[in-house]
Amino acid sequence: MSWWSVNHALVVVAAGVYGPAPAGVRMLGVDETRARSVRWLLSEAGWRRSDPWMTSFVDLDPTHPGGLLGLAPGRSGASVRGWLGLQTQAFRDGIEVVAIDPSAPFARALRELLPNETMVVDHWHLHRLANLMLTEVRQRVTHDQLGHRGRNADDVWAYRRLLLRAGERLSAPTEAAAASHLPSSRPHPRDH
Repeated sequence: MSWWSVNHALVVVAAGVYGPAPAGVRMLGVDETRARSVRWLLSEAGWRRSDPWMTSFVDLDPTHPGGLLGLAPGRSGASVRGWLGLQTQAFRDGIEVVAIDPSAPFARALRELLPNETMVVDHWHLHRLANLMLTEVRQRVTHDQLGHRGRNADDVWAYRRLLLRAGERLSAPTEAAAASHLPSSRPHPRDH
C-alpha cells in the first residue's frame, strides 16, 4: 500500500472523528506550516508540483486543552476561506481575536469571513520584522558613518547581536558592555 493511499484514508477518518471545530473558541491563530520539502509527482498530465505547505488553525486560549483545531492544504486565502467555510456560523461569530503572520491573503480572507474580529500579528513575526528593520538601519548607519561595512574592529559590528537580544536575557557583564559600547558617540579613529 502506498503512502498516498494511507494518507488519504487517514484524512477521511480524521475528518469524521474531529468534524467541525469545537464551540467556544474566542482566540484563533492562523499560520502556515511547511510539512516537508517540495516534491514533483508524475501524473497522466505530466509533472506537477506537490505543495508541502499547510495552513494551521489553533485555539490560542491557554485554558483550552489541545490547541490544534484543524489543517488545510496550501497557504493561501483560499485555504483559510475553505476551512472557515466548513465551520458553523456560531463558531465564526464567537471568534474575537485572530493572530496571523503578516500575510495579505490570510488577512483578506479573514476580513471576509470574520468581519467583527480583531486581527493582530503574532509575536514571533512581529519580533522578526522588527529585528530585520533594526539590522537594516544598523547596516545603513554604519555605512553612512564609516564609509564601509562593519568590520571586526568596529564596536557596531562586534556588538551587533546585542541589538537583537531581549534585555531580560542579558547577563550583567553583557549589559554593562552594551551600555558602555553601543550608545557611545566616540568618533571613529579614521575621523581624527
